[in-house]
Amino acid sequence: MRPAGPLLKIINHQLITHKFMDSPLPAAPTQTQTWVGILTAVAGAAAVVAKKRFTRKQSSAIAKPALDALNAKLDLNHKEILATIGAQSTAIEKRLDALESAVARLDERTK
Repeated sequence: MRPAGPLLKIINHQLITHKFMDSPLPAAPTQTQTWVGILTAVAGAAAVVAKKRFTRKQSSAIAKPALDALNAKLDLNHKEILATIGAQSTAIEKRLDALESAVARLDERTK
């Protein structure tokens, strides 16, 4: 014999209610647990930001001829700058020699 349908529902309901009523309530989180949770959330957010900020992005595909042309232009400018610096250093050296000889003559006059 099976118990009647409504009676079975009442028995099941009482068993389920009794099981949950006897279980202790979870303890409220302590202050330490709260701070650990906050710090974990902040560390996770920082990790996500760092990953987005510092991951390498795919370089745009620049054609090799364009890179070769840019390299040639930079080499030409580098050679021009070196030539200009050489010319400036020569001019400065001549002016320093002239100044040195003028100071030497002045020194001879004052003796």
